[in-house]
Amino acid sequence: MVFSRRLCLLLLVTACGFPRPPDVEPDDANQAGLDATPDGATATDASTVSCPRNGTTVVIANNHGHALTVSKDEVVAAVDRTYDIMGTATHTHTVTVTAAMFATLTAGTSVMVDSSLTLGHVHAITIACR
Repeated sequence: MVFSRRLCLLLLVTACGFPRPPDVEPDDANQAGLDATPDGATATDASTVSCPRNGTTVVIANNHGHALTVSKDEVVAAVDRTYDIMGTATHTHTVTVTAAMFATLTAGTSVMVDSSLTLGHVHAITIACR
């Protein structure tokens, strides 16, 4: 039983990406300096991430139907903008993205902002470049 647990632990540790044993060569994607994704595709190079070119992705923490879309044109305009994020929720919140936040997005760095307080709660929102 102890041997089986150790073997399972070794397999789990190896499968989770812990350091390879020295006799294992990196795959071709890693040799090229790129990270392989779980489905075998190659991840995009960080230099191709661009809000002005590709738009944004938005994650709303503890979401229950709210929605926020930040377009690439809004990022380029870089002026303070307040969004209503009601979506399919039964109440609304607002979120203000400042000109400085849009500048941060233009530089390729994600930003975090809290929604307004409604019904005793707020949502932490992360906006990142594609």
